[in-house]
Amino acid sequence: MSISCASVLPAVIGGIFLVGLSSDGAAQSSSLGEASAKLTGESSREWLGGDVKVWMGSITACTTGERYRFYTDKTLHRESCINGQVKVSDGTWTLAQDGPIDMVLTIDGTRYLVIFFDGKDKLQHMILRRRSESKVDPNVDREFVLSGD
Repeated sequence: MSISCASVLPAVIGGIFLVGLSSDGAAQSSSLGEASAKLTGESSREWLGGDVKVWMGSITACTTGERYRFYTDKTLHRESCINGQVKVSDGTWTLAQDGPIDMVLTIDGTRYLVIFFDGKDKLQHMILRRRSESKVDPNVDREFVLSGD
C-alpha cells in the first residue's frame, strides 16, 4: 500500500490549522480572564486617576481626579471631579479582545484600548487610551493607579 504526499498533505495542513485556531482561542480567553482579574480582583478594585482631592470641610467640592471601582458583575462606580464638584455615577463595562494583542474596555458605550503595566513605583497601572477619530486630533490617554484598598 502506498500513500501519496498529495493525499496526506491537505489533511496534515488542515490539522495544523485547526490546532492553531483552538490554541489561539484558548490564549485569547486566558488573556481576557487575566485582564478581567487585573481590573476587578476577586470582587472589585478601585483605580485612581489623579486621586480625587476634596477640599477640607466639603464632601462635594474638589480640585482634581477621578476614581473608578470595577466590579466582577460588569458594573462600575465612578467619582469624577468636574468643574470643582464631585460627580458620582454608576455604569457598566465589558472587556473584549481586539486582534491578537489588544484589549478593549468599553465603559457605557465608550471604547478604550486598555493597557496594564507595573510602574517604577511598584504599583499596578492602567492606561485607558481613547483612539482619535481623525488624523488631526490626538489619541487621549488616561492613566490610573490601583488603589491600595
